Amino acid sequence: MNIDSAVQKPLPEPSIYLCQACDFRFASGGDSLSCPKCGTSEAEHLVAIYVEDDVERYELYSNIDWLPGD
Repeated sequence: MNIDSAVQKPLPEPSIYLCQACDFRFASGGDSLSCPKCGTSEAEHLVAIYVEDDVERYELYSNIDWLPGD
């Protein structure tokens, strides 16, 4: 067995995107991101709607945001 074949790349996190060029919602988990309907791969047309374990979401909030009351 080759050492390179034993080491696997981590799988990308499952995400749901919206293509603003053709208004199509799709799931992506591959290495390259492009709309399966129209084929666009321009970042300004592909908006992430949901990202599993999104680090940015946790960076937006602090512990005080999760306390009860105002």
